[in-house]
Amino acid sequence: RMPPPLSSIIPKWQVPWEYGPIAKGTLTHDKECEDAYFSSKMVYHGPIRVNWALQFMTAQNNAFQDALKIQHPVICQHGDSDKIIIPGSSKEFLDKLSNVQDKTHIFIKDGWHEIMNEPEPWFSQVMETYVRWMDGHLVKPYLPKSI
Repeated sequence: RMPPPLSSIIPKWQVPWEYGPIAKGTLTHDKECEDAYFSSKMVYHGPIRVNWALQFMTAQNNAFQDALKIQHPVICQHGDSDKIIIPGSSKEFLDKLSNVQDKTHIFIKDGWHEIMNEPEPWFSQVMETYVRWMDGHLVKPYLPKSI
């Protein structure tokens, strides 16, 4: 948290969006999807304020602290060519899950930030990995052989 005298000045400082973390050519290899993101009125495209960055870092810190509360199996997939979030940070987060015995971390080769919005062949790899993982972790219902 910022000291009170600075909190009235610093939160108003801005970084133009084009110099921020999300620039064209960083979200997904799917140009149509990326164009839709950058033209959407539902997405904030204004300057990044310093106060937002401080709040983001606080939330990230809280997530790392709260990681100790997680006890269920976890899977994390991350594009190894992500230019927005450092790919190693997802592995670092999983390492913090000290109460989780079953952790799966997979890097998607050449995947960017939005692996769920990547075109083929990335999309199939991501989805097949999630389906296989869930199939191995979900409790199978009891189905009688005959009704």
